[in-house]
Amino acid sequence: MKVLVSVFNNLSTDQRVEKVCRTLSENGFAIELIGNNWGGLPDLRRDYPVSRIILKSKILRYAYVEFQWKLYKELLKKADQHTILLSNDLDTLLPNYMVSKKLNLPLVYDSHEIFTEMPSVNGRFTQNIWRSLESFIAPKLKFMMTASESYADWFHKTYGIERPVVVQNFPLKSGNPQDYSMVNSPKVIIYQGVINPSRGLD
Repeated sequence: MKVLVSVFNNLSTDQRVEKVCRTLSENGFAIELIGNNWGGLPDLRRDYPVSRIILKSKILRYAYVEFQWKLYKELLKKADQHTILLSNDLDTLLPNYMVSKKLNLPLVYDSHEIFTEMPSVNGRFTQNIWRSLESFIAPKLKFMMTASESYADWFHKTYGIERPVVVQNFPLKSGNPQDYSMVNSPKVIIYQGVINPSRGLD
């Protein structure tokens, strides 16, 4: 089976998407990852095909609209009856849903966060648009996963849907660059990510 994976970013820093794609690829699926040029076009080396939709919009709200239409056309062009669609986050869900219905293809929705409650949309007019979209599509989905148990509980309670499968986003295991095994050595915690409210950093 071919899996068309789509996400709204330039693919260079999204480790969750990369780990999902690599896992699927290592288990025999033919992966193609589709992103865009929002934030630039850094060099990208992956063991599976990638493509990036070129957006002309310079303002994010317009870029979202442009991306929806261009992603829809891209998915229609690349999908066939041996395709699974994997939509990462709410900002790719509508074109994936439309193509899945048009071509009768399975769709997996991977919600990395509660998109409608993010600080960047909270309290804005666009929050109502995203909420309406997700509340319309989510109850119609057969396959959904999210990144934490509390997120899964929220989706289940908010939309009255079957509780999504939880796939947590742990970093890849790597060797320890320093030896902290000595008694009384300081413990080091590294946070890598956006500094936003509601991330639990306090």
